[in-house]
Amino acid sequence: MENKRQSAKPHISHAPTSHAPASHAPTSHASISHASTSPAHASHAPALQHRRKVALVNDISGYGHCSTAVALPVISWLGIQCCPVPTAILSNHTGYNSCWFDDYTDNMQAYLNEWKKLGLKFDGIETGFLGSAKQIQIVRKMIKDFRTTETIVLVDPVIGDHGAIYRTYTDEMCREMKSLVALADIVTPNLTEACILADVPYHENFSKKDLTDIAEKISSLGPSHVVITGIPQGEFIANFTYERPHSVQDSNASSGNSILSGINDSSPSAASGYNVSSHSPASGNSVSSCSNTVIHNFRTHRVNSQKCGTGDIFAAILTADAVNHVPFDQSVKRAGTFIKKCVEKTLEYNDDPNNGVCLEEMMPQLKRTV
Repeated sequence: MENKRQSAKPHISHAPTSHAPASHAPTSHASISHASTSPAHASHAPALQHRRKVALVNDISGYGHCSTAVALPVISWLGIQCCPVPTAILSNHTGYNSCWFDDYTDNMQAYLNEWKKLGLKFDGIETGFLGSAKQIQIVRKMIKDFRTTETIVLVDPVIGDHGAIYRTYTDEMCREMKSLVALADIVTPNLTEACILADVPYHENFSKKDLTDIAEKISSLGPSHVVITGIPQGEFIANFTYERPHSVQDSNASSGNSILSGINDSSPSAASGYNVSSHSPASGNSVSSCSNTVIHNFRTHRVNSQKCGTGDIFAAILTADAVNHVPFDQSVKRAGTFIKKCVEKTLEYNDDPNNGVCLEEMMPQLKRTV
């Protein structure tokens, strides 16, 4: 599951620097009239429900089953409107020998300015692969512009894997990513990324205490909920979770950072099950609590196959579940279980390994919570 992007560097064909303007509907279409509700009817109308929405910041790869192509259907399946913010458009992901690539950096701020002008609001913001320091800076501004006390922010810090940063990443981008993580409520690094964020040398044999220390260092940057994904543990792969107690003062509270464990008990996040509490350990997994900090080590049997896009699916489930008030530990456990089922199903097919996992076939097994 830790394979978020293939590290191979393909031949990339870039889009022309000038682009034809997007086609827009004629202005006259904006004047479509809507049926009005008379005061008499309005007085008997039932209270309208709030339709939950998540802004998803990621690239769009036309082929290869990763990034927005898998995150959007998962979030939608779980009952939430997914609103993409594209960072780049690719013909296919970079695990293939070549791809066509159109960097969307110069368009992102104008895109987001329109949303701000329209006064759009989001229950969640999820960030995935970001291709430059400038993109990370734009996304930081986006979070500050659109966050409310009820907005849950998940950052998937796509930096590297297997002990090394991706070739496209720089030291500047790693520093910028730390500043983005500081604005998150939930962060989902793999083991490599967790070591980078915590400034700890990478290896694969960390003890539970080591993992707790790493997660605590990441949490000290800002996020109250940390899950370190894809940790090799013998015949198992583990996801290690850390939930910081709400009594701990958040270093970013003054900047409006929403805390999932619930500073304001009237907020949706306070009622979401993201409060720190003790949980019974699941079979084959461990749980412990120290000074009200709750940690879990969720393990599944290793499937000897790595597939692209699994990190994107994992983050999408956690984002949707957080907005839907599913407890953090339950969300991490079911996301790991679901992805394992997807990988196992994929092995039944004679398909290119670059094409990700069988998501559509398995989606009905991802239980809806709304």
